[in-house]
Amino acid sequence: MGTCEEEKWAWWGTLLYFLLMTLSSTITFLTIPTATILENMRFPAYELEILQKVPIQGYHLALMVGLPLLAILGFQVSSRKKYLKEDIVNN
Repeated sequence: MGTCEEEKWAWWGTLLYFLLMTLSSTITFLTIPTATILENMRFPAYELEILQKVPIQGYHLALMVGLPLLAILGFQVSSRKKYLKEDIVNN
C-alpha cells in the first residue's frame, strides 16, 4: 500500500516511527540501569545471573540500538526526493 505506491503519508509515517523508536530506545538505555531492565524481563534466575555478569552498561546498549536506527533514518531522509517528488516539483 503506501510505501510500495510511494505515498507521501507513508514516508512521513515511517520517518516519525523511526525517529520515535530511535529516541525512545536511546533514552531508555541511557536512563534506566541495565540491571533494572534485566530484572523486568523476567528471565529465569540462572539466566539472569549469567546476564548480570556481562560487563555491559546502558551507553553500550544505546549505541548498539541507536546507531543502526540512525542509519535507517539517514536512508529514510535520502529517499525523500522519491516520495515527496510532487512537493519538490511545486517548489
